[in-house]
Amino acid sequence: ALRLAHERHTRDLAGVADHRTSIEERVKYVEKLLGDSAEQHLRELKSLKEAQSRHGRELQEARDAQAQHASLPERLEYLEKTLGDSAEKHWSELQALKAAHGKHAVAHDKHARELELVKAGLEKHATVEERVGYLEVVMQDSADKHAQELAAARQRLDQLHGRGGG
Repeated sequence: ALRLAHERHTRDLAGVADHRTSIEERVKYVEKLLGDSAEQHLRELKSLKEAQSRHGRELQEARDAQAQHASLPERLEYLEKTLGDSAEKHWSELQALKAAHGKHAVAHDKHARELELVKAGLEKHATVEERVGYLEVVMQDSADKHAQELAAARQRLDQLHGRGGG
């Protein structure tokens, strides 16, 4: 019976270790996902900045070419239109960036909360050392109880034999 209890406790302990490994893998996955998301946003922001810079150069080239060939009222009209278009485009891009940033912030907050929940769950789990210590105490108590019961049974048996023989 003691051996069976020991084997059962050993299996239970192995199951707990597997569960703990699973949680650690989840935490690593969430951390990797957050890192990948941040890297992706940095790449996208860099790409947008490059596009804006390229747009600025192209706009300047167009302005320079137009300035050489058009009259002052034509130049003013062209510049007003170009700046208006650029402002609208930048406004649209800014709104898109704000929306993307908002989504990213929501996702980041969600992942941060989930990570905190996982960390809190891990902190609640007893360590392997604590569990083994508990099992040792339980096993020792069980062994002591069995030894007492065995001694009591032997004493009763001796009493019964003493009465039957005497």
